[in-house]
Amino acid sequence: MAQTTNARILSVLDDLMEADFKRFKNCLSDGSVSPRIPCGKLENADRVDTAGLLIRRYTEEKALRVTRQVLENIDQNLAQRI
Repeated sequence: MAQTTNARILSVLDDLMEADFKRFKNCLSDGSVSPRIPCGKLENADRVDTAGLLIRRYTEEKALRVTRQVLENIDQNLAQRI
C-alpha cells in the first residue's frame, strides 16, 4: 500500500537530527521557499505539526516538492527518499 503524503514527509523528518530539523524549519520560514511559513507557526512545531503545516500551506503535491527542495539544501541523501 502506498504511503500518504503526510507519512512520506513525516518519515523523512523523523530521520533528521535535531539540528537539521531546526535548519529545515528555518528554510521554510526564511524565504528559501515561497510562500514561506511564518516563524510563529513553526517555532514550537514538532515533526508531526511541521508535516501538517507543509500540506496545509502548499497542498500535498507541492508539499513533497518543497520538502525535497529544502532537504537538498541540508541533506542530499534524505532528499532522494521523498
